[in-house]
Amino acid sequence: MLTCEDLPRLIVVADYGYCGEKETWLSILHQIAEFSQDKRLGVQVRIQTNEEFEYVSLAQEALDILGPNCRTILNGSPRQADNLGYWGAHLPQRHIKTLARQSAKLSFLSAAVHNRSELIHAQHLPITAVVCSPVFDPSWKATAGFGLEGLRTLCDSSSVPVFALGGITPTNCSSCMDKGAHGVATLSGVLGSSSPRSAIKKFLSAFT
Repeated sequence: MLTCEDLPRLIVVADYGYCGEKETWLSILHQIAEFSQDKRLGVQVRIQTNEEFEYVSLAQEALDILGPNCRTILNGSPRQADNLGYWGAHLPQRHIKTLARQSAKLSFLSAAVHNRSELIHAQHLPITAVVCSPVFDPSWKATAGFGLEGLRTLCDSSSVPVFALGGITPTNCSSCMDKGAHGVATLSGVLGSSSPRSAIKKFLSAFT
């Protein structure tokens, strides 16, 4: 069973839809792969498509790029993540009830939560961690963050490690940790950067 010391500190959400095109997404994945040996890093591969073949094909391509040493987390089915050879899976809130019934032998399983009631429900599942969002106002969508005190409340109520997501930057990582978060997750902080490689370096420097 994983301990807190075994978990990453930073999870980069490699969202295919956010990138807008496959070439851009693959280019970013190659930059992320340069840090695959760093155990402080986890990569959540998120692909939203109704085409099963496309989903599996892209998920496999991402895994091939990131390599066997990267802590790869597939956003979606634990069973599918297991079948493809991912390190872990992430359960989006809208899919928790159906996906939680699927058994899989994964090292890591996280669940998305946005408030205390969702946290209470998620903790009935065999999860490793929760990803709580949005802490701050995300830069890429109109959603209000619940703030650092809201994060503290969730961390105090959680029986598993918490990752803070939403408006996370290298400069506010320490504030999230001070409120009890084990680590942080970011999407636009890396994918929206002119240099994803440099952005990852800045995030990882917050945990040294």
